[in-house]
Amino acid sequence: MKVEDRNMEKEDIASIVEILNALFSGKWYRKITPDFFREKVIENPYFSFKETSVVIIEKKAVGFAVHISKDKEIGYLHSLGVRKEYQNKGIGAKLLERTEKIVKEKGERELQINFSAPAKLYLGIDSEDKKTIDFFLHQGYKTREGYYSEGIYVLSLKDYSIPEKILQREKDLEKEGYKIRLVENDKRIPEFCRKNGEENWAISPPSLATVMEKNGEVIGFCGYTLKDEKRMGIGESIPEWGPFLVSTEQRGKGIGTVIICCSLKEMSGKGCSSTFLETGGSKSEGPGPRIYRKLGFRLVKEWVQMYKVLY
Repeated sequence: MKVEDRNMEKEDIASIVEILNALFSGKWYRKITPDFFREKVIENPYFSFKETSVVIIEKKAVGFAVHISKDKEIGYLHSLGVRKEYQNKGIGAKLLERTEKIVKEKGERELQINFSAPAKLYLGIDSEDKKTIDFFLHQGYKTREGYYSEGIYVLSLKDYSIPEKILQREKDLEKEGYKIRLVENDKRIPEFCRKNGEENWAISPPSLATVMEKNGEVIGFCGYTLKDEKRMGIGESIPEWGPFLVSTEQRGKGIGTVIICCSLKEMSGKGCSSTFLETGGSKSEGPGPRIYRKLGFRLVKEWVQMYKVLY
């Protein structure tokens, strides 16, 4: 049996997509096409064929791994998959070992499997996939304390109305010179994202957004869609809400809640009956999930976040 271990090539895309669709299917997983993978992953500025691995057996791709990095300290295991009939043969461990070698050679101290990966298709490891979680634990990976998982939350927008308390806060902000409005393809948003530490959002900003501004300057925004845009390999066939960001200097003033509620009202008014968002899961200690649950969002699916310190 001839076994080949090499970098991914463009000719491998169809086989890799086939592996992904076989491994990740069912509710909350979308069927990925070669064109989607090419546009989402291959064309991302952080992607490099030199940082990928493919195992070929008898001229057939049976497993692959993609590493992507955006800074000098951390690498991301973007995706790793092995055809089911070739699992439990050490192929996954071999692919992971090669990826870790790439990370070390680049001088990155840590390899992460999480929602922060550039060009992400998924949000981490499916929380219901105990076999894969155990595989990574066996390879020395750990879960992140205080941020165990990333989740998908759903909210019904039928008969949605903004609470009176939030409407009053919006009026108070207007008196202070703040203005909220709907924008489309606003060129200020990418720079605002970079300024506030969200490079991924700057690369792929939302086309529609509710923006809070003062003196023409963006203070915060919330992006959303009015249809299912299939941004990742997960989700549901309903419009997606987010991303959401408020300037670090303007937080704690109730601005974020006003932006959130106004954007949800805008979606409801344009005929959206429900929406979903991506944020920290059930064990997250961040403020975001608490805010969204308070607003009525319901957690429906989680992906575990894992990492390994390599040196």
